[in-house]
Amino acid sequence: MSLDEQAKQPKNNALSMDGPLDLDRCGSSSLQCFSGEDHVYDTRKKAQQEQVKLWCGEYMVEKKRADDAKRQEDQDYANYVLDQDRIRSELEEAARRKKNEDAKLRQLENMEYARQARQRKEQEMEADSEAQRCQSHYLQTCPLLTEDTKFATNFNAGHRFRPDHFKGFQKDQVKQLYRENDAVVEEKREISNRDANLEADYARYHAGMVDKMRDAEEAKQRMIAEENHVQRDILAQQRKELDDQKAQIKRDGLPEIGSGFFEQFGQSCR
Repeated sequence: MSLDEQAKQPKNNALSMDGPLDLDRCGSSSLQCFSGEDHVYDTRKKAQQEQVKLWCGEYMVEKKRADDAKRQEDQDYANYVLDQDRIRSELEEAARRKKNEDAKLRQLENMEYARQARQRKEQEMEADSEAQRCQSHYLQTCPLLTEDTKFATNFNAGHRFRPDHFKGFQKDQVKQLYRENDAVVEEKREISNRDANLEADYARYHAGMVDKMRDAEEAKQRMIAEENHVQRDILAQQRKELDDQKAQIKRDGLPEIGSGFFEQFGQSCR
């Protein structure tokens, strides 16, 4: 069958219908109705663009508010850190002064204890010397240990002595006894001086250790102060950068989205 013959068939020569459709006489294929060109496309496109602009503006405002809140939070935290560093530095300085005062007080107490110990040693030495002097005097004057020359004198001849009585030590023996007693006294004096020197050496050693501990603590405090100074400089630099960013935003304003950004919207709708 040719194309002309097919065009003459009844099914291909249906009459066009104007006006509303008669749903009782239409089939399921009549549900789709073509109205021709979309006359509200430009209006709809413009409305969509305006809606997108509105959404973008709201988003930029919300983002700016969030950025301002974040910058304010960072600034508050930086101020808090600076305050904490200042308070910690003051507390550490007070603790260091208190520790130095305690060390000096202990040093003075140790020096006082050493002086008292040395004074006690001197008093003991003087007491020993006095006791030895009294003992020597007693030994020299005791009738039981000394010889009374009156009893050794011969009654008949005054220039003679009785041979049955002790005539005393020889001069060399007496000198030897004196030398031995002096050696004992000198040995006790040396022991006392050695003890006093040991006490003084310990006091000097303790004072030197206190000075070294104080120097080490001062060096540690200086290091902590330097670290705090570096941290404060870093925070000050960060705060300056934030201030510069705020000044730039205040001077130049926030970056805006131009109209050309929305010209490409809706180009793929048709």
